[in-house]
Amino acid sequence: MCPECSASVVWSLISGKNGASSRIICTNNPEVSKADWNKHKAVFCFWIGVAVRQRDGSVRLFDRDGISHIKGVFRNT
Repeated sequence: MCPECSASVVWSLISGKNGASSRIICTNNPEVSKADWNKHKAVFCFWIGVAVRQRDGSVRLFDRDGISHIKGVFRNT
């Protein structure tokens, strides 16, 4: 969940290498496309975080500072 607006977040980290990283983005960010977008109900959030691959292969999610860990619920999609 986004720490600013509690919406879902999306990220993708293909590399299995320790220390590999990718961007996490809030689903309310205008950069995220939505098929059901409604200008009257739109909510905008500009939060961005970082996903980092750990030595054991797991992925930890961090706030934009790269230090503060955020909790996540992972779903493979």
